[in-house]
Amino acid sequence: MRRLKVVLATGLLLMAATACGDDNDKDDAATGDTAAEVTAIDVTATDYAFAVPASIKGGTVEMNYKNNGKEPHFAAFAKINDGKTFADAKAVLTAPADTPASGPPPFVEWAGSPTADPGGSGKMTFDLPAGTYALFCSIPAADGVAHAAKGMVTEVTVSAGETAEQPEAVGTITAADFSLSAPPDLEAGTNVIGFKNDGKQLHEINLIELSAGKTVDDVAAWFKAPAGPPPNKSLSGVAVAPGQTGTATVKLTKGSTYAFICVIPDVLSDFTPHLFKGMRTGTFTV
Repeated sequence: MRRLKVVLATGLLLMAATACGDDNDKDDAATGDTAAEVTAIDVTATDYAFAVPASIKGGTVEMNYKNNGKEPHFAAFAKINDGKTFADAKAVLTAPADTPASGPPPFVEWAGSPTADPGGSGKMTFDLPAGTYALFCSIPAADGVAHAAKGMVTEVTVSAGETAEQPEAVGTITAADFSLSAPPDLEAGTNVIGFKNDGKQLHEINLIELSAGKTVDDVAAWFKAPAGPPPNKSLSGVAVAPGQTGTATVKLTKGSTYAFICVIPDVLSDFTPHLFKGMRTGTFTV
């Protein structure tokens, strides 16, 4: 939270400020004004399901995400369009990859956690407006079938909530179509990073830890033709819709090398992962 620093020049000013503070406290008590609270939710992924409350309060949400599976998973909230149903969304999300689209999707991908490797976790904040959502993961399994088609899609009802103040961040990464601004200066240990999406489609900051001697180009090459172990670890982050903001709480290890990438497909064009179109930061070592 922001800290307000009040400099009092004289004892008289101090007395006046104290008196005003008492009046404000009384007014707040009388009107019942309180700061909006963040809704905390736990989302756990396994192979192939989500443990998540069936209904949650919306507004500003703090999502604690954990991957207890043996495969990488993400957790994305897709807001179902008015006049459409969860069944409509599920039909699209579970259809075979080569199924031709019969029109625009019945949902808007809104926010969530980028990919976390097995045993990984992440904490992020973002805003969720009221509505019906499909929470899903569509990473392909070894047999080529998307995780959603194996059961990783579930309905979540979000009630109206208030917009609250998000955690104070050390700095903000801004996304455009298709670029990520440079990350702020980060240190070993826990860091809160802000994320702003100025693009026209969903974007993410997925924190990756590079294996020794590997580069982000190696990561991109592996995504194009996966063979052998990946050249990185995927450590979650945050994803938000166009015009939205969020935060990601990340833990960094001294001596390790990292980068942020976005691998969401370009749904407004050719479905090429954004990483291949330049959505990556430079590497940094803490």
